[in-house]
Amino acid sequence: GPDKHGIYPEYMNPYIKAPGKFRFFDKIKDFYTAGGIDYIDNFDVIRSHKADNPANVLYYADDTHWNREAALIAFNNAMSKINNNFVPVKHEFRYSRHINGDLIRNTRNIRKSVLDNATIINHEKYPIRIPSLVDGKTETSEFDLNFSPLMDTKIENDRAPDERTVILISDSYGWYYAPYIVEHFKKVYFINRRHDLNIISGYLTDVDADFMFYLTVEREVDEA
Repeated sequence: GPDKHGIYPEYMNPYIKAPGKFRFFDKIKDFYTAGGIDYIDNFDVIRSHKADNPANVLYYADDTHWNREAALIAFNNAMSKINNNFVPVKHEFRYSRHINGDLIRNTRNIRKSVLDNATIINHEKYPIRIPSLVDGKTETSEFDLNFSPLMDTKIENDRAPDERTVILISDSYGWYYAPYIVEHFKKVYFINRRHDLNIISGYLTDVDADFMFYLTVEREVDEA
């Protein structure tokens, strides 16, 4: 997940100017490649969608996080790279203003002339099962793309088009990414990336998954 200041430097402090000019990830891409580690960098694809509708922005102007539309762009980008037959997901968004984000003290445009809160308005709701990986309790919930499931749960979606089981390991960027994974795959294990490595390794050992998404924000990619 690209850092917000690389996509929208105009909503950050004045010393952050050229988009992506000083990207940390650009400095270490070669190390990943040399180590045989495949990665998907969503910077270019999100930047390319920035001008689609200048009145609507893809990251919260008062917050470090991307919104639901940016997360969908990233999901479609990742899926297109791992599945040649993938048909990009399309959703209709309604935009409003986001308030009380985590960057209130770092933004120039507090009153904001832009709309940055994307709500999906054209998706169908239906029941899914959510067993907890902590206490084993299972609840049935209504699937809603505008709400993220809790971390450390398994989400079972019998109406998903893909029968495979996947693991999503993520931090807060995963809150808006996870619903698209759940919409697409039959079984999703949503794991908190902040766990101790031994706990994460235990999940990887115990879960018979077809593959794993490891989603991390750019500024913390060195921890991966």
